[in-house]
Amino acid sequence: MAKAKVVKNIMKAALPKPPVRCPLVEAMVRKHLQKPVETPPVDVQSKRLRGRPPKAPSAQGTTQEAISVALHKRPRGRPSLKALHKRPVARPPLKALHKRLVGHPPLKAQGMRSEAHQSPQESHQTRAGPSSINSVTSPSTPPQRPRPLTREDSEVKNLTPEKGDAGYDHINARLERAALALKPVLPKGSSLPCRDVERLRITNHLRTGVMQGGSTQVLYVSGMPGTGKTATVLEVLEELRSQNGNFHLVHINAMRLGAPQQIFREIADQLPGKRVSNGQLHDHLTHFFLKRKREDPVTVLLVDEVDCLMTANQAVLYKVFDWLGMRRARLVLAAISNTMDLPERLLPRVASRFHIERVDFEPYNRSQLHEILSSRLKAVDGLEAFSGDVVLKLCAARVAAGSGDVRKALQVCRCAVSSCVQKSEGERGPVKIADLEAAEQELLFANPVTKAILSQSTQTRRFLAAVALELMQRDQADTVFLHQVSARFKKLLNVTAIDGERCSMELDRAAEEEMMLDSEVEDMAKYLTLRLQAMSILRVSSLTCGQAVSLGSLDVEELAVALLKVEEDPTVRELLEAGRFL
Repeated sequence: MAKAKVVKNIMKAALPKPPVRCPLVEAMVRKHLQKPVETPPVDVQSKRLRGRPPKAPSAQGTTQEAISVALHKRPRGRPSLKALHKRPVARPPLKALHKRLVGHPPLKAQGMRSEAHQSPQESHQTRAGPSSINSVTSPSTPPQRPRPLTREDSEVKNLTPEKGDAGYDHINARLERAALALKPVLPKGSSLPCRDVERLRITNHLRTGVMQGGSTQVLYVSGMPGTGKTATVLEVLEELRSQNGNFHLVHINAMRLGAPQQIFREIADQLPGKRVSNGQLHDHLTHFFLKRKREDPVTVLLVDEVDCLMTANQAVLYKVFDWLGMRRARLVLAAISNTMDLPERLLPRVASRFHIERVDFEPYNRSQLHEILSSRLKAVDGLEAFSGDVVLKLCAARVAAGSGDVRKALQVCRCAVSSCVQKSEGERGPVKIADLEAAEQELLFANPVTKAILSQSTQTRRFLAAVALELMQRDQADTVFLHQVSARFKKLLNVTAIDGERCSMELDRAAEEEMMLDSEVEDMAKYLTLRLQAMSILRVSSLTCGQAVSLGSLDVEELAVALLKVEEDPTVRELLEAGRFL
């Protein structure tokens, strides 16, 4: 009994296991078998017992039997697909394979000639099917997959288009290069043009102060906004740093401070040392400058918008300038301001603490603005983005007649270029004078200050018209006294009252009201001045002769254009239009 059981187990082990059914392999077999294979019914189990391999499938039989025969070749483990690929599979052409791997068809420079320059035999081999594809020699180096494009690559691709790029033309490339060149930021490695004299004076003062271990003089840089004051000073400091200048820069913008006393916190945060409370900041900084050593680096303190530190008693300025009198301070102080008369407005106890090295930045004239715009565009070959040199000269002349702010000239030209880029392909072209004027109007009425002026009452707009008319009559003047504006404001009110609904009143009644206005117009002018100053439309400064009024971010031309947009009185409109062309 035991012997029979052992023999049965031996016979059972000798028999091969039935083939494993795999749905995935069956699907692949159906896909690769081009014709249905039919085999005659065969007793496969009996042939396995005899040890004979099964015959190859003939042209007769069902697909299911062909699958079982194919699976029979590898009864154990995962079935192999080697036997399933007996017939050659049709491969795609070489050009399609290259395009699938690299992303574009093979170029002519890689040794592939076009069909027009091939011989008849080569052309026949190229068009042939899978049988002749092996005769084509593959390149020696395998194609590499391109790296993913970054933002810089996309900008370079847009700026330097290749021939044959769809939807990309020569004008569009010039416009995009011009838009990048007209950004307000100065390009790296370039210096601000038309400021050579001012740069030389600033360089001499800062270099001497750093080499001597400090200076008792204050470098006072003044000028209108947008004349290159801060950019020139920072450019000189960067040049000195590259020449192994041993100094530590502390840059403070006083306009960003919530209160003038916060300057001590900003200075302490940029200097080495431990952090102290706000009540001990001034004493801590004074002790820092008292205990300096000869081997310590010089501290260059750059205070931008220093006129924002002015207070009633000028205590903050006194404490800051008092550090210059210390023997071991090793301090160089540079102050930048938009007002030229700040040293004259200092109290005697503050002005006695230091000496001043004054550098004044005059507003740009039209030739300098034209040179700046042309140099920016020539650097990127973008002069053809403007239709002639007359467009740039017109923009430079208009900005120079107003504020002389180079930032405004760059902004107007860049806005005009951007509007041309957004046009349709049929209307796209170089920037014309009409595009420049449209850009000026768009920028002017997009300014929040302009929107605030348009929403003011009629009486407030008449007061602003009086300010504009007084500034127009005084050429090259940026400030006017408040009593002069009040007198002009009174005249405008009288003219508009006589030309308006009250024109039918008797002369004695008009004279009586005029006498009443004499006693009230000054109070009204002071109230409107404080209100417009809080809205950053006007600036008020106190002088020895009285209060002076100046414009904020707008110039006289922009203020007149904004007032003309909403002014309905014909007399005031005539005065404003005549004043623009004085």
